[in-house]
Amino acid sequence: MALDPSDGSRLSPTSDTAIPVHHASLSISQQASSGAAQQTSARVRKASEPELDEDRSSGRSMKKARTQSPHNAAAYATTVLARFGISPGYDLSQLSSGDATVLLDQIYTHLQNHAPGSDEYPHILRLLQDCSFYTGALPTAFILKNVVFDRKDRLGRGGDVIVYQGRMGRQSVVVRETVIGAQGGKGTLDLEVVQLVHREAITHRQLQHPNILPFLGIHREDDSSYPLTILPFVERGSLDDMLAGLDRDVLIGLPDFVKILVGCSRGLVYLHSRTPPIVHGDLHPGNVLIGGGINPLLCDFGRSRIRHDVSRGLTNHKDLEGGRLRFLAPELWDSQSDHFCPTQASDVFALAMMYLNVWSNQLPFAEITINRQVTAALNGGLRPLEPTKAVSLDPETRENFWKLLGNMWAHQTIKRPSGNHVLEQLELIFYQFKNHYPSGDANFQQLHSNDSDIPWSPQLQQHSTSGIRLPDHNGMGSFTGNSKYRYLI
Repeated sequence: MALDPSDGSRLSPTSDTAIPVHHASLSISQQASSGAAQQTSARVRKASEPELDEDRSSGRSMKKARTQSPHNAAAYATTVLARFGISPGYDLSQLSSGDATVLLDQIYTHLQNHAPGSDEYPHILRLLQDCSFYTGALPTAFILKNVVFDRKDRLGRGGDVIVYQGRMGRQSVVVRETVIGAQGGKGTLDLEVVQLVHREAITHRQLQHPNILPFLGIHREDDSSYPLTILPFVERGSLDDMLAGLDRDVLIGLPDFVKILVGCSRGLVYLHSRTPPIVHGDLHPGNVLIGGGINPLLCDFGRSRIRHDVSRGLTNHKDLEGGRLRFLAPELWDSQSDHFCPTQASDVFALAMMYLNVWSNQLPFAEITINRQVTAALNGGLRPLEPTKAVSLDPETRENFWKLLGNMWAHQTIKRPSGNHVLEQLELIFYQFKNHYPSGDANFQQLHSNDSDIPWSPQLQQHSTSGIRLPDHNGMGSFTGNSKYRYLI
């Protein structure tokens, strides 16, 4: 790279060879001199800040970008990067860590100045993800420095995640470490894992909904450690724990049943309605936390995408042993498929199986104890039988609810309703119980820290489970440790 003589603050490529950035949002150079990495953060600021000020005062620059964004994402990215002093073809991986952080801070500020429904928002979000992917950096607002935890306080491990309990100031938090291709802790890092964890963090940071678990931030012990995802500590644990805490002969109460059904559906509709849509990919009772007032919180979306991207196809699904596979749509078990690619339709299938689980307090296909036979049944088009023992519903409500489940787990994906249609049908079927619909957890309050703008923080009260009993749900995967943290796997 060489400095552009017409503007000392801008960088221009010395190589004409270029490759597309992730998802072709913009272009970067394959070859670049290491000298470009020595440009200071001040230069990036010098290029970006004046134009940002001009944009806020007049809107002229933004008007130009707005014209291009719906038609050409690459042109839009080029326009925006130019405003930050980055020329087309510049190799983002050559930025120093300081420059990369400044660039991402500016793009993140730019993103925050746009409403999620605007034409520009998805393009700026993609640009932020791509710049993070190629620089290995995150905006300063994502980084939490006041997190304290001890590796001796391990809560458990499952698959590609180790979970610890820690503190952030006076707040209890969960520290989640991704260890795909590693033994955990320090050592040789898999750069692709770091990139994908960062991508998940950027996506999760934009989500704010009463039925979505808040994202607090990322903590790095040092440069030789994987990024740690920091999440709220939810005292009550997961939906799976709630069911497991009940005696075998006791079913969940009708008010809680309705809250959980409607709340989970609302959370999933919110994910699917994002631009671009977010597929959960691993929906089961272990990935639904129970907040105050029995308010369900979907969590751990995006983990299946990380597993897929890093493992290059999980056709044997070894990480889904145990009860979790019973919530997996049959198309994801297709032996002819080379990739594990969850979709909105597979999310709807999983939601149906989860509803059956909550309704009957039995895992889907509870009568089948061998997992291979469950897989064979699903692939053969078989579905669970209507439970003889379940939360009591009047005949009409029961019939309509069972029909809805049948539509949701249809073998052909095209025949399954959308998440939004499921929610509409649920609210019609259970309209007489609308007073039980979830209103969100009032104990989640906004938290501000010296290190970061954190969107949410739980001050959850501990709820007594006396008088609430149900059967033990064994096995949402091969997890060792405190069962409350299976949701983080």
